Amino acid sequence: MFLRRYYLLLAFVIIYFNSDAQNSTNWESILASEFTVEQKRFKIDSIIKFYKTTQNDSTLERITHKYAIWHYKNTTLSHAIKMAEKSLDLKQKIDPTNTSLIQHGLKNLGFFNYKYGNFSKSISYYNQLISLNSNNNYAADAYSELGRCYTNLYDYHNAVIHFELANSLYRQKKNYKGIITNAINSGRLDVKIGTVESLKRGITNLLAADSISSKINTKKTTKYNTKFILGTLYNHDNNLNTKKAFFYYDQALSIARTLKNPTLIAKTYEIMGNLYNTIDQDLAISYHQRAIENLEKKDSISLAISISNIGICKVWQQKFNEGINNYKKAIALLSGQTLSEEETSKKNNLLTKGSNSQFLLPILEDLADAYLKHYQSTNTLLSLQESIDTFLKADQLIDIIRIESQEFQSKLYWRKHSANLYGRAIEACFLANDIENGFYFSEKNKALILSEDITKNRVKQSLSLPEHIINKEIKFKKEIYLLNNLTKNNSDQKERNVTTIRLLDLKRQLKELQDSIKNVFSNYAKFDIQDSPTPSIELIQKNLDKKTVFLEYNISNHTDFGIITKTNNYLPIYEGSEYGKKEYSKGYLFCITKHESYFIQLPDTDQLKFHVSAFIQKVSNPFKVQEDVKSYIELGYNVFDYLFPSKDLKKIIENRRLIVVPDNYLSFIPFEALVTSKELGKRPKYLIESSEISYSYSNFFLSPPSITSSQNKTVSLLGFAPVNFKKQGLISLENSATEIMNTNTIFPGKVFLNKDASKENFLNNLADKSIIHLATHADGTNAVSPWIAFSDRKLTLEELYFTENHADLVVLSGCNTSLGRQETGEGVMSLARGFFHSGAKSVVSSLWNVDDRSTTYIMNEFYKNLKKRLLKSQALRKAKLSYLSTSSLSESSPHFWATFVLLGDTSPIQDISFIDKYWLIIALVLLIILILIQQFRRKIR
Repeated sequence: MFLRRYYLLLAFVIIYFNSDAQNSTNWESILASEFTVEQKRFKIDSIIKFYKTTQNDSTLERITHKYAIWHYKNTTLSHAIKMAEKSLDLKQKIDPTNTSLIQHGLKNLGFFNYKYGNFSKSISYYNQLISLNSNNNYAADAYSELGRCYTNLYDYHNAVIHFELANSLYRQKKNYKGIITNAINSGRLDVKIGTVESLKRGITNLLAADSISSKINTKKTTKYNTKFILGTLYNHDNNLNTKKAFFYYDQALSIARTLKNPTLIAKTYEIMGNLYNTIDQDLAISYHQRAIENLEKKDSISLAISISNIGICKVWQQKFNEGINNYKKAIALLSGQTLSEEETSKKNNLLTKGSNSQFLLPILEDLADAYLKHYQSTNTLLSLQESIDTFLKADQLIDIIRIESQEFQSKLYWRKHSANLYGRAIEACFLANDIENGFYFSEKNKALILSEDITKNRVKQSLSLPEHIINKEIKFKKEIYLLNNLTKNNSDQKERNVTTIRLLDLKRQLKELQDSIKNVFSNYAKFDIQDSPTPSIELIQKNLDKKTVFLEYNISNHTDFGIITKTNNYLPIYEGSEYGKKEYSKGYLFCITKHESYFIQLPDTDQLKFHVSAFIQKVSNPFKVQEDVKSYIELGYNVFDYLFPSKDLKKIIENRRLIVVPDNYLSFIPFEALVTSKELGKRPKYLIESSEISYSYSNFFLSPPSITSSQNKTVSLLGFAPVNFKKQGLISLENSATEIMNTNTIFPGKVFLNKDASKENFLNNLADKSIIHLATHADGTNAVSPWIAFSDRKLTLEELYFTENHADLVVLSGCNTSLGRQETGEGVMSLARGFFHSGAKSVVSSLWNVDDRSTTYIMNEFYKNLKKRLLKSQALRKAKLSYLSTSSLSESSPHFWATFVLLGDTSPIQDISFIDKYWLIIALVLLIILILIQQFRRKIR
């Protein structure tokens, strides 16, 4: 009986394992069979169910892994992702210590999600992969794929970092195929970025890849892509070399023909046509037509690109209607909607996050430009209106792209791109006398990143986030800042890679924290997807009084490219090039009063720039001889005349309070030091004598915050004067202590002098003060980072961004605190900007090196005037005029008094402690009167 049971059990085991082996063989043979896709799916799904019941996880893992890949190739990505998720779960269950196996599963999920267009999820899987092992080929592949993900999210700065990490790791591992693939992917990004630096970097990487591919066994499609991207790197306005570009395109075309691949053939013809769009339009059109002939019908993106390129050629040939129709066809193919004239005027319904924005944006810009050129050629007003409406659509699309960008550097890239668009849009609005839309575009071109960051900070404050979350976010940001500095200053590639990996991990953790805040607090999440509000002229006029004039300038830089001729004066883009460029600028002024608004074009802005540059040199140095005064009057009036180019405008601003929103190089001049009369005298007649002036980054910074933290009940001063700076090797500021103590007598508060004026004391006392006054050295022009000096260490602009203050007024009584790197479309990266970012309502900062003695006098008078509850702008003006009236000869030079400018809110300092005392006295008087009246009534009775 026992032997019988033993043999039965043995037979069952043999049958079980035979069936397992058979099923194992079956699923592989089924996938390789000639069954239909549906038959294969039915059979494999049955096998998977069988292995689930037997709990044979090892075999089940192998099946789901292969089945996911099969789904990717034969069915849908959603099925592939679902099966890859099951496979990953099994991998982690079978052996959680087998990092290579798990990395393989994560790699598949990252890739499938990338193909599915779910880039955020793809990034998450690749980051998980790297966290398991950041120094193997899986990690190198992940870095390269992360570069592709960030490229698709328009986060170009992050993409570059990941491609460089991948390249370094591939070289370390001698993974030559990886080097080539990564060079191709990063090369595509370098073309998109389009700077001289990025194009050179792309060429270097692709030439190395091309050399490697000739020595190892490389797929022909890979060789094609290498040649194609190399050609495209030479086919860019900033680096155009038609001979080299055509050389590589011709090789790419030869490979495509060998492969008999019509898609690649069409793609190559299209880019060859693009090469000649602005050089030989007939040749270009012939290439584009060949591209269309070879295209597959379903490839709407490539068809749209070819059609839009023909549009470019037609516009160059002055065949505007044909060109415009081509652009419209291309937009319809990319958006799935026709673009009739009625639809063009609508500001919504065409653009969504799902539309092919990277292809759609340049076509929209080209269409807007084509309408504008058509108007300039024919004076057709309808074309001018179409141009403006199309620019508005392009602006919408840039907003979508910009919101998706995470890194500050990537946001700056899109600000630079949009600045060019807004400049052309303002030109169209000026020609159409459309001041409302012109002002809209001008405001969109003013410190938008800063205003969005401030709004986010205000929203966060309103949410009353737990302190540990706030501290955690600040800690991440500080660590990221420190690691960024380490990366910049480290020349050792291996050490840089280690630091960069840590940096990326911190950024990932910070993003996870910020995402968790959005998930919990819906108000914060809502803000992140909304466009920043831009004011109307009507709303600005509502907030102005009759004595105030709002002046907003816009200076846009433009570049035209083309073949160099004897008549166009184009400069070659590089030595020996036949292709050149011409740079020029256009300037506009929006002048808004309580009841009127004016849209004015500035004359000859290239000459204006020349005069402004000379004026900055003049105004920042004291007069030495009478000839200096004479030349200053001439130069100061010239700039004044350019900026206020009509008698009517000069009349409007006379004896008014001026709010100036400068732009570009105008941000570096003090308008109050401009000269309003050509007449020669002992000293110039300055604009400050007839006008009260303040400045702003945009109208946003003049509006009271809708969300604020608790306000200070009394005015409290925080004053710092280190006086001596031996540790930093800077000269002593002997009068700075007097400056601070004088201020403290007017507005009592906390004062730190000498050694006590340390960086730590500043950071610990910053948050709850209404006036912050720093009498110290500073440098906004430092190449590494603008800084403020304390007794022990310097505080950098980046560190300032991590702080928080609720100051009504910040006074930076140091050198160059209003200067900094000029970022196109965003403004000056100054120390003043840093204080606005951290919460200040207004900032007084300097445009050049300050004089210790005159600064002490002006600041003392300034605070006395503030105590009298004057407007901040009025208080500063009176202080400067007081100094001017008591000075003579060289000491009356603008160098000594014009350096300080007021940015932001101009309202008086609200000294509520004084108001409380005032009302207390009134209340006591009323109480006494009431008592006397009652006593009088009693006597009568």
